[in-house]
Amino acid sequence: SDLEYPDIGGFGNCLLSINYQDNRGVASNLDSNYFGCINLVTVDFPSRDESNRPFGKNKIRSLRNTFEGCTSLTNVGFLTTNVVSQWGNTFAGCTSLQTIPNYDYSSVRFFNSTFQNSGLVKFDSAVPFGAGAENFRDCWNGCSNLRDFAPGQFDNILQSTVGKSSLVFAFGRTFQGC
Repeated sequence: SDLEYPDIGGFGNCLLSINYQDNRGVASNLDSNYFGCINLVTVDFPSRDESNRPFGKNKIRSLRNTFEGCTSLTNVGFLTTNVVSQWGNTFAGCTSLQTIPNYDYSSVRFFNSTFQNSGLVKFDSAVPFGAGAENFRDCWNGCSNLRDFAPGQFDNILQSTVGKSSLVFAFGRTFQGC
């Protein structure tokens, strides 16, 4: 089904760009921070935080619903995602978003609906999904523009389950509509 994002008024209509200067104000999760910001076009993260570490390293653990419904979003900068386990709906409904940086998905547990109905054309990552990944339901569902999917993304999951049961409990409709 198509996701719909109504005009929520106020904050969601006036935010055009986000430029993080440092890590100080960043919590361990950015859940729903920009949900429905229909005019948001770009998000920039600094390459280093105030301690000269890669921005977000060992800090951000959840991006659930962070940019969901940001229909004008075209550019999201790189941030270190080495401990992010919750990605559900992060870019769902971002119809203008065609590419994203090669993030680290090694700590993923929940990747459900992450790109559902987005404009994503290519998917790649810094490293394949980790063996602890559990949920990919609807992840790329409705991504009719997705044409390039890097090989080996699921290798760690598949190799870790040889001779035992898989942690993956939901893979339904993952690529439906692609």
